[in-house]
Amino acid sequence: MEKEDQIIGMLEAITERLDSMDKRFDGMDGRFGEVDKRFDGMDGRFGEVDKRFDGMDGRFGEVDKRFDGMDTRFGEVDKRMEGFEQKLEMQGETLKEHGQILRALRTGQEYLKAEVDGMKVSNAKEFGFLKEALDDHSVKLELVRDETWANKVDIHRIKTTMGMK
Repeated sequence: MEKEDQIIGMLEAITERLDSMDKRFDGMDGRFGEVDKRFDGMDGRFGEVDKRFDGMDGRFGEVDKRFDGMDTRFGEVDKRMEGFEQKLEMQGETLKEHGQILRALRTGQEYLKAEVDGMKVSNAKEFGFLKEALDDHSVKLELVRDETWANKVDIHRIKTTMGMK
């Protein structure tokens, strides 16, 4: 019987533990009931909060639509910018070509200017020689005129002396 007494003692201990757990569960059940009552009273508040969240969801939906619209606009702007970039690249190439043409023209002008300057120098030398020659001729012409005048005077004297006049 000792074993039976031991088993009965263990069963009684288990029963006592179960009873204490039942009491705890009853206490917890009461607490859950109170919490349920509190939440039942808060259903109105949660309903308002739910309405607010629904309103916010609607607003966020509108914001999403606006952002989608902005995304499409930015896409269009990107396309325009790509067009501008292509135009700028073409204009850059055109400017490079114009720069090369202008450099060639400058080089040609400088060459022509140097030629003209050389011609001026050579013409100045030639005109210097011509001027000297003209000066010589004008001096010779004066001498010829003076001699002619002197000869005319002599001829006139001779004619007068001879009575031809």
